[in-house]
Amino acid sequence: MIPITLRSTEEFLLAVPRALREAAMALGASKWKTISTVIVPAAYRGILTAVLLAFARVRERPRHCYSPPSEIAFGVPAGLSRRPHCRS
Repeated sequence: MIPITLRSTEEFLLAVPRALREAAMALGASKWKTISTVIVPAAYRGILTAVLLAFARVRERPRHCYSPPSEIAFGVPAGLSRRPHCRS
């Protein structure tokens, strides 16, 4: 879930127009002030969408596909699992 969210968030942050960044810097804002007051608010909807899509993607995986604690504890390889129909 985290890699999906991070990749999408990065894309949305990079999609903020450079002119907005330069305008904030020209008005005397520090780099962190620019990030917190200009860039993140401009990309907020995209970041929220990325998080929601990541949750939806995790939710779509059937519950029975998760390994039971016994398989995790004893190190059963994924290929030997009794769940061949589940994606890994």
